[in-house]
Amino acid sequence: MTLAVEHATKRFEGLVAVSDVSFELRSGETLGLIGPNGSGKTTLFNLISGVFPPDSGRITLEGRELTARPPYAIARAGIGRTHQIVQPLTDLSVRDNVAVGACFGRRNLPLARAYEVADRVLEEVALVPKRHLSAGKLNIAEKKRLELARALAGEPLVLLLDEVLAGLNPTEVGAMLDVIRAVHRRGIDVIMVEHIMQAIMNLCDRIVVLESGRVIAQGSGPEVANDPRVITAYLGDPKLVAHLRGQG
Repeated sequence: MTLAVEHATKRFEGLVAVSDVSFELRSGETLGLIGPNGSGKTTLFNLISGVFPPDSGRITLEGRELTARPPYAIARAGIGRTHQIVQPLTDLSVRDNVAVGACFGRRNLPLARAYEVADRVLEEVALVPKRHLSAGKLNIAEKKRLELARALAGEPLVLLLDEVLAGLNPTEVGAMLDVIRAVHRRGIDVIMVEHIMQAIMNLCDRIVVLESGRVIAQGSGPEVANDPRVITAYLGDPKLVAHLRGQG
């Protein structure tokens, strides 16, 4: 396995946001993480990436303990992530933003080498024409690609994608999916939070479903689409369920 989450729990005062969650990301895999709003998906990403320590449980990457380590140490260990709400350094150029990701990523690169990596990654996400523009001047689709580029510049072993397709039109969604496929082909394992179910079904080898902070199902796309608990908690619409079953 690449990444393992074992019995992770996180409470915020009286609210249990993540409750006894266990799953693994296997080497060579893209894993989908789905569930209704408020089910704990982003909190789980925050536990993995070190934003919050878990109250109990453990997280390991290739057998190395990551539990409660600070975000910079987890980035150095090989975990990269994007954020649901994009967070560019708006006063810096697009190229500078991506170079920052390389400086604080797995290889801890000096600035000159970081710019070399930034130029390669900007090519990969089709942002080269915008490289000298201030990041704050990008549109939402471009900011999503910048968010992905900054994570990729850290040369992660595992990439956490938090709704990178949200707010994109169908053409932009297709372009982003092509980038994610290319990233995975070059050996980066992916965990993807997304509400566009067709994308999850097409991209992911397995899917983990959260509801009220707990795992209620995990398995292949068809297995999840046919699970009554998932239908009740999340999929709901019979037409959507029928469509997803047809894809299986």
